[in-house]
Amino acid sequence: MSKSLRYLMLLLIFTPCTLGVFAQDISVSVDSVFQSFKKMPPAEKLYLHMDRDNYFTGGTIWFKGYLVTATGNLPAAMSNFIYVELFDQADSLICRKKIKKIDGVFSGNIKLAQDLPKGSYFMRAYTTWMLNAGLDYAFYKTIYIGDLQTHRTSSKMEVKEVENGSKSISVYFADKNGSPIRDTKVKCMLHMGNSKVEVLKRKTGEDGRINFEIDELGTNSANHFIDIDFEDSPIEYNTRLFLDKKEGAPDVQFFPEGGDLIDGVLNRVAFKAVGTDGYSKKVWGTVLNSKNDTVSSLATQHNGMGLFYIMPETGEEYHAEIKDDDGNTINVELPRHLAKGAVLSLVDRGKSLLVNVREQGLQTVGSYYLMAHAGENVIFVQKLNDKLYKIPKDVFPEGIVNFVLLNESKQVVSSRMIFIRKEATANLSVSPDKNNYKRRDKVSLDLSLQQKDTTMYSGSFSIAVTDDLVVDIDSLSNNIRSALLLTSDLKGYIEDPGFYFLNSADSTNFYLDLLLLTQGWKRFDVNELLQSGVPRAKYYLELGQTIAGKYEKMLLQREKKTEITALAVDPFITASTFTDENSNFIFDGLDFPDSTVFTIQSQRLTNIKQEPAGFIRIDKDTFPSFHHQKFIVEKKQGFTGKILQNATERVYYDGAGKMIVLDEIRVDATDKTKHELENKYGISSTVYNEDRLAALFPVSYPMNIVIRSLPGVSRIENNSVYLSRGTGPAEILVDGMEQTLDEISDLYSDNLDHIAVVSGASAAFYSRRGGSGGVIIISLKEGGQFEYDLKGVEKVMPLGYQNPVEFYVPKYEVDSVRMLKQPDMRSTVYWNPDMTVQSGADTSVSFYAADPSTTYTYIIEGVDNAGRVYRSVGKLRREDE
Repeated sequence: MSKSLRYLMLLLIFTPCTLGVFAQDISVSVDSVFQSFKKMPPAEKLYLHMDRDNYFTGGTIWFKGYLVTATGNLPAAMSNFIYVELFDQADSLICRKKIKKIDGVFSGNIKLAQDLPKGSYFMRAYTTWMLNAGLDYAFYKTIYIGDLQTHRTSSKMEVKEVENGSKSISVYFADKNGSPIRDTKVKCMLHMGNSKVEVLKRKTGEDGRINFEIDELGTNSANHFIDIDFEDSPIEYNTRLFLDKKEGAPDVQFFPEGGDLIDGVLNRVAFKAVGTDGYSKKVWGTVLNSKNDTVSSLATQHNGMGLFYIMPETGEEYHAEIKDDDGNTINVELPRHLAKGAVLSLVDRGKSLLVNVREQGLQTVGSYYLMAHAGENVIFVQKLNDKLYKIPKDVFPEGIVNFVLLNESKQVVSSRMIFIRKEATANLSVSPDKNNYKRRDKVSLDLSLQQKDTTMYSGSFSIAVTDDLVVDIDSLSNNIRSALLLTSDLKGYIEDPGFYFLNSADSTNFYLDLLLLTQGWKRFDVNELLQSGVPRAKYYLELGQTIAGKYEKMLLQREKKTEITALAVDPFITASTFTDENSNFIFDGLDFPDSTVFTIQSQRLTNIKQEPAGFIRIDKDTFPSFHHQKFIVEKKQGFTGKILQNATERVYYDGAGKMIVLDEIRVDATDKTKHELENKYGISSTVYNEDRLAALFPVSYPMNIVIRSLPGVSRIENNSVYLSRGTGPAEILVDGMEQTLDEISDLYSDNLDHIAVVSGASAAFYSRRGGSGGVIIISLKEGGQFEYDLKGVEKVMPLGYQNPVEFYVPKYEVDSVRMLKQPDMRSTVYWNPDMTVQSGADTSVSFYAADPSTTYTYIIEGVDNAGRVYRSVGKLRREDE
C-alpha cells in the first residue's frame, strides 16, 4: 500500500504518544470543547409515529412521540413534555396538545372537527429544549384531511387564466344530493397576503355557481385563500379555499463539494432546482465561461439534484444557462472560485471512505487537521500527514458524519457531510399466528428482537394496523429511520425522505450523497463552537409544569416578600410561594391536565390586619410562530379513486357507530336578539349573543380562548389581536372602555351578554383610532361589573397536558358479541403506542379483524436502549374462504 493511501486508525490517533508528537496539536483543545456538551442536558430530536397519513373530518389522529437524544438516538432525552400542533394552509392554528411522558411514553390524539375544510394540513411537534437548536429541527409532517360527509353542502373551485394575467374564479355549490344550490347570497373574503383582504358578495345562479376575477397572484410566499360564507340562508355553510401561486422559473443553487471552488483543481459541484411550489424541478443546461464557451453540462438526476465537474481558471468567470420543462430559461452565476484554498472531497468505497484534501497554493500537510464528528460526539481529530486517507467505515456510527478541515487556529476551512449506512443490525421479527384471518377473528403477532451478540436489548415500540381498501401507505414519506437518522439533522424540506431507506443499492447511496451535498447540517455552527464554546441555552428544559408571574404592590405598600397562593378545584391543587427581590414569583413542580383553572392570589398580612392587595400579573403561555412554506410544502394528493369510494362508504361507521343523517328542516323563526345586534353593528359584523356563546362555550372559558375562536380573527401577536380584514391591531372595547388582552384575562365567556367583531366602514363608528384594524366590542351581562385591575387575585387557565385516551378495540371473545349485526368497518384496525420488546423474549400483541375482506398493512416502529432504530412493514390477509 502506498504512503499516500493508508488507514487512519483511531487507536493511534488518541494515544498519548501521538498527541505529543506535535507541539501545536489542537486535538485536545477541540475534544475539550465537545466535552462541554456533556455538562448540559443532551440535545433532543423528536419523531411522531402516526396511525396513517390521510384522515377525514370527524376522525381522530393517533400518534406516539419518540423523543431521543440528538446524538446517538438514545432514549435518554430529559424533557417530560412534548407539544403537538396542527395548522392549516393559512398557517392558522387548528389544535395544540401538550403531551406528558407517562411511564416513559408520549402518546396522544387529535379529534378532528366535522366542519374542517378539506385539504392539506401540517403537524409540528417539539419540546421547549429543542427550540435552542431552532425550529428547523422540530418535527414536521404534511397530512391530508378529506371531507367524506356526502350529506353536507359541498363546493368546488375552478381557476382559469385570463388574457390580462388575472385569474377567473368559479365556485360551484351543491347540496347533499349533488344538486346546485341556487339563488343564495355568498360572501367571499379574498386574502391575498400581506394583510390585503378584499370582500366580494355574489349570488349563486341557476347552475349553483358564483364567478369573479382576481389579480395575478405572483410567486411570493404569502398565503392566498378565500373564506366563503352563506348569508341569509337556511343552510349554514362556510369553508376556506386555497389558491395556487403562479408557477415561475425554478430556483437553482450550486454547492461545491467542501464549500468553495478552487482554481486549477477538479471540483465536484452539486446543484438543486426547486419550483415555486417548493417541490423539486427537472432542469438541464450548460456551464459557460465569460467567452460563452461550454466547459461542462448539467442535468438533474434525482428530485431536482444533480452533479457536474469543473476545473476553474484564475481570472475567469462562469455561469450556467438552465432550462426546464415549462419553457423557462434562466442564467445563474456559479459561486466564487479561489486562487488559493483547500477543500475536502469524500468518496464512499463500500467498507471504507476515501478522504482527499484538494488544495491549491497552500501547504496543507503538517499545518491542517482533519476532524470527524457525529452530532455532539467527536470521533477523531488528526493532524494531516498526507492528503489522501482511507478510513474504515466501521469506526463511525450509523447516520450523518461531518468531516471538517481545520487550520492551526481551529478555524473551519472546509467541511463535508456523508451518510454512514450500516448493515441491518436492528432487526425486528414479526410472526403472525395465521396466514389468513376471517371476519372478526383474533389476530396475534409475536414480536422479538433478533440478537446477533450477547448484548441484551429492550425497546419501546408502537404499531398501526390499517385497512388497505381505505388507507394508502406512502413508502416514500418520512418514517422513524429517515427521521431520526437523516431529516432531523438537516435544515430545510426533504422531499421523499423514505426513498433513501428503501434499499442500499449503489444508485440509492449516490442519490443520498447528492442530498447531503445540497442540504446543510447546521444543528450547531462548528466554527462558532470551536471559537466561542457551547452557546448558552435560551429555552428551558421542561421537567415539570410551572405558573409564573409578577406581583405589583400598591403605592403605599412596603417592599417585602409577598406570599402568593394558587388554587385549582378540578383537579384539586394547592400551592404556595413567595415573591423574590424583583417581585417575581413562580410555582413549579405542578401537575395539571388541560382545562385546569387556577386562582392566583396574593397574601400580605401584618400583625393587625391584611394589607391592601396589589396586582397579580401572570406570564402568558407563548409558543413559536408557524410559517409552513419555510419548512414544509403542501401535499395536494388526498383520497382518490377506489380508496375515496371505500372511505366515503365507511365514514359513517368509523368510531364504532353508524351515523344516521336526517333531512334538513327549515325553521322560519329568527333570532330576534341576534338580528337586532347585527342591525346595530352593521352588516360587516359578526355577533354572538348569549345563546350563541353558551352553545359555543358550554363551560366557562377565559377571554383569550373566546377571542381566538371568533371568525375573522387571523392571529394574536404581542398581546394584540389582528383581524383578517384589518390593516393593524384591532381595538378591544369592554362596556365602552378600551382594554388590552392582558387586562381582560380574568373575564370568562359566561360573563358576557354579547360580543361583536366589527370591521370595515362600521368599525370607524365605534373606534377611537379610525377603525382600520377593526373593533371587538364586548358587552357584559346586566348587573355585572368588570374590575379592570382586580386587586390581589387572577384567574388563569394555562395549557395543561392531554389526559390519555385509549384507542378503542372491539373484543369478539364470545359468539353473542361476534354475531352482532352492527357493521365493523374500522379503517385503523389497531393502534397501540405502548409496547415493550426485549431480545431473547417474545412479545405478543392481539386484536380483532374487522368485517370487510381486504388486506391489512402493519407498521411497527421503535427505538431500543442502545439507540438502534427499528421499522417493520408487513401485510395481513383478511378473507372469508
